[in-house]
Amino acid sequence: MKRCSKLLLLLLFILAACDDGESIPDGPQTIRKEKISGFVQKGPFVSGTSILMSELNSELTQTGNIFTSQITNDQGLFEINNIELTSSFVEFTASGFYFNEVSGQISSAPITLTSLADLTNKSSINVNVLTHLEKKRVETLMKEGKTFGEAKDQAKREVLSIFSFVLESNADFEDYDISKNNEEGEILLAISIILQGNRSVGQLTEILSRIQNDFSDNGVLDDKNILNSLISSTLNLDLKKTRENIEKRFIELNFNSTIPNFEERIIQFLSTQDYQINLIIEGKGTVEEKVVSTPNGRSYPFQTIVELTPVPEEGWVFDGWGGDLNGKEFTKIVKVDRDINVIVKFRQPVFRLGENGVTCICENVRAGEKGVINGVEFEVVDNSLLRQRIEEGVDLSKLCTSMVTDMESLFLQLVTFNQSIGNWDVSNVTNMKWIFSQTSFNQSIENWDVSNVINMVGMFAHSPFNQPLGIWNVSSVTDMSYMFIDSPFNQPIGNWDVGNVTDMSWMFSESNFNQPIGNWDVRNVENMYMMFRESPFNRPIGDWNVSNVTDMGFMFFKTPFNQQLENWDVSSVRNLKGMFNVSQFNQPIGNWDVRKVNDMTGLFFTTPFNQNISSWCVTNILSEPDKFSTNSPLSPEYKPKWGTCPD
Repeated sequence: MKRCSKLLLLLLFILAACDDGESIPDGPQTIRKEKISGFVQKGPFVSGTSILMSELNSELTQTGNIFTSQITNDQGLFEINNIELTSSFVEFTASGFYFNEVSGQISSAPITLTSLADLTNKSSINVNVLTHLEKKRVETLMKEGKTFGEAKDQAKREVLSIFSFVLESNADFEDYDISKNNEEGEILLAISIILQGNRSVGQLTEILSRIQNDFSDNGVLDDKNILNSLISSTLNLDLKKTRENIEKRFIELNFNSTIPNFEERIIQFLSTQDYQINLIIEGKGTVEEKVVSTPNGRSYPFQTIVELTPVPEEGWVFDGWGGDLNGKEFTKIVKVDRDINVIVKFRQPVFRLGENGVTCICENVRAGEKGVINGVEFEVVDNSLLRQRIEEGVDLSKLCTSMVTDMESLFLQLVTFNQSIGNWDVSNVTNMKWIFSQTSFNQSIENWDVSNVINMVGMFAHSPFNQPLGIWNVSSVTDMSYMFIDSPFNQPIGNWDVGNVTDMSWMFSESNFNQPIGNWDVRNVENMYMMFRESPFNRPIGDWNVSNVTDMGFMFFKTPFNQQLENWDVSSVRNLKGMFNVSQFNQPIGNWDVRKVNDMTGLFFTTPFNQNISSWCVTNILSEPDKFSTNSPLSPEYKPKWGTCPD
């Protein structure tokens, strides 16, 4: 009885407290949802994607109450059933593979997207790139005192402004669906494609994170490099192909809705950006920029048409475009649909006389250009234009040949050609093969810089040429075969550096040449066949290093040659056929190493030769060759012992 009295007193105390106007707080309210569903979309996420729904408190901090699910089909659909929450705020996290609208393929790696939502009046929540982008901004705004609804509204406007979109719809981003043919669907699909571009999954994840982090503090995308990256990648998209990819995927997924007009939104995104033409000047000059057509009347908006005209300074010429442009058109029409880097190239052509006061040199020029030296106009020619001008019969002395590299057969068989071209710049020429062969050419070209010429085969063959060439630098020449054959050439060239020449066959054959060349470095020569054939040559060459020569056939045929050759190293020679045939040679050569020679036919035919060569090693020749010493006084005992190699 005493215990009941105490309980009664306690009850009366509580009732008295209530009468004083004080209330007892309610317990936590329970929010029950039979089902929450939605779609996860980049393109649609595929079956197997994991879904995590985390309960958040009023400060958007996780309470620890978590629900999990999976996407059940390739449309990106998920469901979470029998939900009990103590807060209406939740965060959805979806991680999985998705359909890439740009490539038309399932992504090669998973991606994670998030979404914040208030479930008070909602049972359908979508997860997409827009819900993901707004998340951190919503969190920041709530920390600044905004309600959840206010933060969501402001963040939505700010995210859309990044892409220059404005939408008065009250729908939240979690209500947007790319399969719906409405404004929200257009915008979501367009932004999904803009963000994707041609990026890999890793690159897409990176740019989403960069936008989130940059944007979250003030609702503005401050890093212009991010925007430029989005613009650049979007400009490279094939929107027609992208639509085809989406249409095919919608058919596969049995989506019956019309694909939103994302193309118009993408063009809107590009059209609201301003672009730069960045000019880089090489040389001296400027560029005139003339706006030909602009859709919005503003300076260089999307698809502005600009006419660029180079204006070189005096003495300079326009030389072409570079950077994002190419070609040499003097006026260039540019459609400004992105930032464009333009290199405008100017150069300063130079026409001058060389140090010798004779050679016409043109530098930094192009074929067909003209310049003046001492009141005379010269035209620049290259390989093809030079040959064209020769056919046209122009005054060749008024051509600047600094660009020419090949003069092979340039005047070949032009039998009357004999123009003065001593002022030509041939410093870049590498080939003069047969250049004056079978012409009437006999003009001074001593001032020619032939230092880069490699091939002089038949250069003056069968021509009347006989002009000084003693100062020529022929150090690059490797082939002088036939160079003066059948010409009257007989000028001093003893100072020539022939150290790289490998072929001197027929070089002075049937010419008038008889100049001292005993100092020549012929160590690399391999072929001296017919070198002095039927010429008057009779100069000392006994100090020549002929150790690499393999062919001396008919070398002195029908010449008056009779000089000492005892010191020659002929150990590499294989052909001595007719070497001294019908010559005046009669010098001691008994110490020659001829063991590799396999042909001595007519070697001393009709010569006065009578020297002892009995010690020659002639194991390659088993019997006396035909006409070996016919009509010569060579004593039998001086002849080699055929087929033997005496000690």
